[in-house]
Amino acid sequence: MGNISAIHGLTLSAWAFAGLTGNQMATWIVNTFGSPVEIEHALADGSVEMLTVNPTGYQTVLYATLVLYILAMIFCMVLVKPTQKALEAKKAKKN
Repeated sequence: MGNISAIHGLTLSAWAFAGLTGNQMATWIVNTFGSPVEIEHALADGSVEMLTVNPTGYQTVLYATLVLYILAMIFCMVLVKPTQKALEAKKAKKN
């Protein structure tokens, strides 16, 4: 609890960074690793229009996001250590 302000500040900074860079990163991944395909889309009036979609590009974005979440989890597990006070309280609770 003694570091809650620092943790909150880092969290908000990471959130802001992700908000500013996430769309650009996703667009780059889709354009670089995707392969657009055209599909037919039937309209209500019976006509058909061609749409271009990029399913592999967006799937790659999801994989990249998953990797980032796993890295964040590993960083949290490695960097966040319980304080001596927390360890003592846990030990006292077991006894």
